[in-house]
Amino acid sequence: MSLEQFTYSYIFKISQPVYYTMNQLYMICTSTKSFIFLFLSQKSLYKTATFVTNKTKSK
Repeated sequence: MSLEQFTYSYIFKISQPVYYTMNQLYMICTSTKSFIFLFLSQKSLYKTATFVTNKTKSK
């Protein structure tokens, strides 16, 4: 194996876990974002549902 190949493989070996961690972090960020979004939308849905039921009850 030449020095060039060795260097490339070494860099690749180092960059793999880094890339993996970055990917994991990104996945975590996106999942939390969607979770927060879902949570907020559920809250607003709940508010609308209660508002509608209160309106129908008062009739």
